[in-house]
Amino acid sequence: MSKSRKITGRQIAAQARDEEGSATIEAVLWMPILLFLFMLAANACLAFFAHSQMMRVLQDVNRSMSVGRIASASEAEQTVRDMLPDFADELTVETTVSNGIIETIASLPVSAVITFHSLDGWIGNAAITVRSYQYAEL
Repeated sequence: MSKSRKITGRQIAAQARDEEGSATIEAVLWMPILLFLFMLAANACLAFFAHSQMMRVLQDVNRSMSVGRIASASEAEQTVRDMLPDFADELTVETTVSNGIIETIASLPVSAVITFHSLDGWIGNAAITVRSYQYAEL
């Protein structure tokens, strides 16, 4: 048989004064803020990575077009899409050649890059836009 214990007023007062576990309560209160900051930092890193990846591809394609490996603007646009397969569905690319200058502009919605979509309300319709210029070699 189990013995029942009587709880006295003194024991309740001692429990109320006990500060053990107060750090746990503070951690629970701060956890949503820290989690939000982590998600924000992760999304920012992914956006910056996508920007640098797009810039590298645009510079490579413009260079290839300037030396004649890519013949037309439409071929250059398709090459950009082929080199960025993860973003090909939502990527917009425009290449123009004017006065010996090759210009390629690529734009991608930030929502296509980020991982934590709970922050979509903060991002809105933001886009990552990259523009690259290259002189055509004659």
